[in-house]
Amino acid sequence: MSGGSFAFYRFSIILLLGNLAWTTRSNSLFVSKHATELIGPQFNSNIGRGEQTMYIGLTICFWYNLVAWILSILDSCVVLVYIGLIDLGIVAALIPAVYWQGTYIPHWKSVCQSAASWQVSNASDKSWFTVLAKLQKPADPDPKGCCEKYVETWIFTVVVIVLFSIFGILNIRSGTKNDLFTWCRLKRPWSTEMIQSKSFLRTLLKYLLLPFYIIWHFFVFPRTRAKWYFWYRYCVKVIYRHRGRRTPSTASLIQDNPQYEKNTIFRDKHSDRLSRLLMLDISTLVASNLHYTDIQSLSLTSSHIRETLFPTGNIRHHTAHFRLNSCNQAGKTRCWHCQLQICNGCGYERELRDTPTSLHLHACKPRCTMCYKDTISKFTGQSSCKCRPYLTKQMVCINCCKIPNEVLVTHRNARDQAKLERSLMRPVPCSHCRGDLEADGPRWWVCTKCERECANHIHPGWAPKSPV
Repeated sequence: MSGGSFAFYRFSIILLLGNLAWTTRSNSLFVSKHATELIGPQFNSNIGRGEQTMYIGLTICFWYNLVAWILSILDSCVVLVYIGLIDLGIVAALIPAVYWQGTYIPHWKSVCQSAASWQVSNASDKSWFTVLAKLQKPADPDPKGCCEKYVETWIFTVVVIVLFSIFGILNIRSGTKNDLFTWCRLKRPWSTEMIQSKSFLRTLLKYLLLPFYIIWHFFVFPRTRAKWYFWYRYCVKVIYRHRGRRTPSTASLIQDNPQYEKNTIFRDKHSDRLSRLLMLDISTLVASNLHYTDIQSLSLTSSHIRETLFPTGNIRHHTAHFRLNSCNQAGKTRCWHCQLQICNGCGYERELRDTPTSLHLHACKPRCTMCYKDTISKFTGQSSCKCRPYLTKQMVCINCCKIPNEVLVTHRNARDQAKLERSLMRPVPCSHCRGDLEADGPRWWVCTKCERECANHIHPGWAPKSPV
């Protein structure tokens, strides 16, 4: 887990720790004020130290949790290790306090039914809760209510001990397993080398906007949210009107056809067409027992074989012919990287992460303004798409199998970007109602996986005046 996750968990228990610290403070001050009646030989000897240590321990725990919440946002592996060690120290300090208080109060609320007779000694005919209730409310004492409040505070303190134990172990484990962590860097926890500034600012901004998020999702009606969101997105597209307007891309797509069309060495105007036809038939018989990658490799052995298999001026016909007759007929597909034809006999399976561009290319479709309004009216939570690429098993050819995963993904992403840019220059209809989109107006892109708007800058926010 990252520092932002730990910060979220600490933020979620701030109110609990604040309530416990305030409650134990009131209890400890009240017991100290009436020490003559509540701390004596007739009652348990751990009452004084138990109340005081619970108050001090939980108060320190509350303020430390606030500091640790801010430091966790820094996402520094060394700071996480130190926070984990302090967490375990807080746990070690709270355990004696919980033990001492557990000696003079019950551990379950059901036992509070007999609070008036709890631990009554021979020196006194009243229990500690009876005396406490009379001091708090002389007119209407409630020993059972006092007992239940103490038991509730004690149980929540045990929960805090368990949570801080988990926090401490996970912080130490996450910090030490980070690639940037070294034991020498523990001597310099203030170093800014391990601090992720972007992560810190992003996480801090989320907490600053949390009140507005709560108001937006719990106090504003869905239809009103949809209208406000539409006009917000419309204003953003007007401001960034020229974002995404691309000129025709000059990026070249990887082709699986040999680039021999400019070769004029083997142009023979007097060649026998019948011999060429017979050669194609023979090549077809040979190709029926080969894979398409084998034919490609064979064409690179010499210029004569290349001209025979892929003759100048007739490459596309021969290429389609060899694709049809080569490879296993049942499992034909294309290489994920170079788009070369492969099958289950010549392809290799690799676990690769799909590129973000490919995700937008296949999943995001344009919508007209009316269809977009109908789409966002169904939103109940987040309004924008949060789909991310994930690891999938892809088939690659024998040549691409030798290339590292990072290079394969980089090349595939460049290819997808060129393909996406070219597709954006063509007029497309609305993917929902199939109507024509406005020639000059906003472009709304909706993810077909989650049916939410894709606000990524890779899509043009506004249509060009004259679509190409």
